[in-house]
Amino acid sequence: MTATAHVDAAPGRKSQVAEAAQHFLRNKRTEWREYRRQVTEFELGRYLPVL
Repeated sequence: MTATAHVDAAPGRKSQVAEAAQHFLRNKRTEWREYRRQVTEFELGRYLPVL
């Protein structure tokens, strides 16, 4: 049985999977926002002298 067939077989399971996916994506978006705030050595060396 495939993973999707198993989910289709359990009606209440779809909402659990959807909720877990939303939680995962929310965490990844937060992680990405935090990552984008960092300035790398490359960026400092390349762009700081221009300022």
